[in-house]
Amino acid sequence: MEIRKAIIFIGILIISGCSITKQSQDYPVVEIDSLSIFPQLDSVKSDMPSPVISRDGREIIMAQLQNAMYCWFDATVENADTLNYKEKWDGKGMQLLSDNNDFPNLTRTGLHSERELRNTWTITGKSVSQITVDGRPGRSSGAGFMAADETIMSVIWADNKTVKKLGLTHPDLARPLFHLWNIGRLLEKQGSVYQLKGLVYNMHELNAILPENRGWQESIFNDEILGSYHIEVSRNLLPEEEEFLKDNYGHLSEKELNAFKQKLSFIHTGEMVPFYINRYGFYEGHTGYRGDPLSIAFVFGLRTIEEINQAADGDLYKYYTSHFTKNPPIQNTRPRIKSGAGSRPKNPPLSCEFASGGERLGVRQTENPQPAIWNLQPAQIDSLIIALKTAGSNWNGPSDRLVAIGDASVPALLDLLNDQSQSQWTRRVAAMTLNQLRSPLTVEPGLKFLFNKNEEWKLRNQLIPSLKGFDLSHVKTDLWVLFVETDNEYYQNNIAELLSTSDTALAYRAYEAIFYKHSYYVQQQALKNLVSLRPHESTQWYIKGIQIDEWMTANLAMDSLVSQDQFKPNLLVDIYYQKDIPEEVRWRIIYIFGNRQESEPVLLLEDALQDSSWLIHMEALVGRFL
Repeated sequence: MEIRKAIIFIGILIISGCSITKQSQDYPVVEIDSLSIFPQLDSVKSDMPSPVISRDGREIIMAQLQNAMYCWFDATVENADTLNYKEKWDGKGMQLLSDNNDFPNLTRTGLHSERELRNTWTITGKSVSQITVDGRPGRSSGAGFMAADETIMSVIWADNKTVKKLGLTHPDLARPLFHLWNIGRLLEKQGSVYQLKGLVYNMHELNAILPENRGWQESIFNDEILGSYHIEVSRNLLPEEEEFLKDNYGHLSEKELNAFKQKLSFIHTGEMVPFYINRYGFYEGHTGYRGDPLSIAFVFGLRTIEEINQAADGDLYKYYTSHFTKNPPIQNTRPRIKSGAGSRPKNPPLSCEFASGGERLGVRQTENPQPAIWNLQPAQIDSLIIALKTAGSNWNGPSDRLVAIGDASVPALLDLLNDQSQSQWTRRVAAMTLNQLRSPLTVEPGLKFLFNKNEEWKLRNQLIPSLKGFDLSHVKTDLWVLFVETDNEYYQNNIAELLSTSDTALAYRAYEAIFYKHSYYVQQQALKNLVSLRPHESTQWYIKGIQIDEWMTANLAMDSLVSQDQFKPNLLVDIYYQKDIPEEVRWRIIYIFGNRQESEPVLLLEDALQDSSWLIHMEALVGRFL
C-alpha cells in the first residue's frame, strides 16, 4: 500500500507539472520538548505564542478542547499520504502543490500575474467556461462553487487583487485553514474522545469546529481533490475593532452592521478550499462555502482591521455585499495548451446499455416445480434465516452464506419476505438477499409480491432487482399498469427496467414519460435507455437533452454528441441561432463543435468569438484554436 501511494504521489507530480510552494509565514522557533504535544494535555494555557516552529521545521499550534484542556498539535502543512474518500485512503493529501502547468507565476511567487490570468483559457485541461458551468449553483453541487452571476475567472481575478493589496500570498491564506483541518484529522483518529473547541492563533482565541458531512463532494477541476468536512472558525471582535467599525460604518442599520460583522469574523467553508487556494488561488465565489481572503486574514490575525479595510479600498461593506462579475480582459490569441494535465481531454464514447444491468436470461417460470435442491441443507438454511431475523444492521454475514448456498435458499427467503409479522427491515433484508441470488425460482413468487397492493410499495420496489433480466413478457400489461399508477421516480425507473425485457415499445413509452417528468439521475438513465432502445433516434434525443436545465442529463447529452459517429451539425447550428435560446444551451453547442473539431462549423465559432457572453466567447476561443 505504501509503495502504491508513493507511485501515485510521484505520478501526480509528473503529470500535473506542479511544483511545491514554500512557506512564507515566519513563526517563532522553539524546542518541541518544552510543549505538551497532543495527546498530552495541560489544564493551563501556555504563555507561548502560537503558531510556533520546532527545530526540525514542524508547525505547532495550540488548541483548546471541549473539556477545557489545552494542548499543542503538530499541524504541519505538507505533502503527505493520499487523501481519497472513495478509496478510503486517509492521508493529509498534497497540501503544498501548486498548478505550475496553468499558473507558473502563482507557483513561483504565490500570486497570479495579470498577464497569466488574461491568457488562461483552460485549467487542468478543462475550459474555464466549462468549470464555470459545473461550478454554478445546482450543478455539480447544490450550493455551487460560485454565484450564478460569477465565473471562475472573475472570482480568481478579484481575489488575486485583494490578496496583493493585503501584502500576502495565496499560500499564506491557505496555511491557517490547513492548520485547523490538520488538527481535526488528528482528533478524528482518537474517535469521539476529544472534541475541538478552538485555536490560539496570533494572540487571538478562535472558536472552531469541523463538522463531518456524509459522503463527499467532487472537484470542479480535473484533480484528485474531494471534500467531506466543513470548516467553521470565528473570533470575537476586540473593543478597538468594534470602535473602528462604529467610526467607519456607523451609518449602517443595526441589521446591516451585524450581518457585515458576521461575514468579517466568521468563516464557514469546506476542506477543499485550502487545497483550491494553494493550487489555483480560488477561494470559491459568493456562496455559503466561500473562504474569503479578508475574513481569513482577519480571523487568524494575519492583518489588522485597518489593513483589511484598506485592502477593500476603504469600503468593507461594499466588498462583502457585492459579487465578482468582472472577468479578466480576454486575449484573442492562441491559448497556451500544454501536454499532460493542461491538454484538453477527449471524451470517450459513451456506451448505452439496457438498464437491466445483465444479459437477458430468457427464463419464464409458469409453474412452481420443486427441485431436489430444495431438500438440501434445511437445518443450515433454517439457522441462517433465524440469524437474519435478529441480525439487524449486521445482516451481511448470514445473507452472504444464504447466497453461497444458492437456489436452495429461495423458498425460505420468500417465506420471510411474505411474513407480515416480521419487521419491515427484516423483510427488506430478505428482498436484498434475493436480489443477490438473481434466481429464476424467484420470478413468479416475486411477481406475485410485486403486484400485491396490500404490501407497501417501498418493499415491493426493493425486490425488483431480483426480477431484472428475465423474460417478463407474460406480465407486460400488468407492469405497465403498475408504472402508470405510481408517481415515485425511482419506482417508475425500476418498473421501466422490467419492461425493457418484456415489451420494448412499452419500455420506450415509460422512459419517455420519465425523461419529461423527472430530473437528475432518473432522467439521465431514461435518456441512456431511450437511445439504447432506438439507436437511430439518438441524435434527436441528445439534442433534446442539451436543451434542458438539468446538468446531469445535459452533460450526458453534450458529451454523447461529441463522441457520436452519426452527427448532424446543421440541427445544432439552427438551434444556436434561434431567438431566446438560453446562454448555457448555446455554450453547450459551442463546446460540442469545439471538441469534435468539425470543419463545417468554422463560421459558427467565428460568430461565437464575437458573442457578448463570456461563457460562449471563452469556449469558442478554446474550440477554435485547439
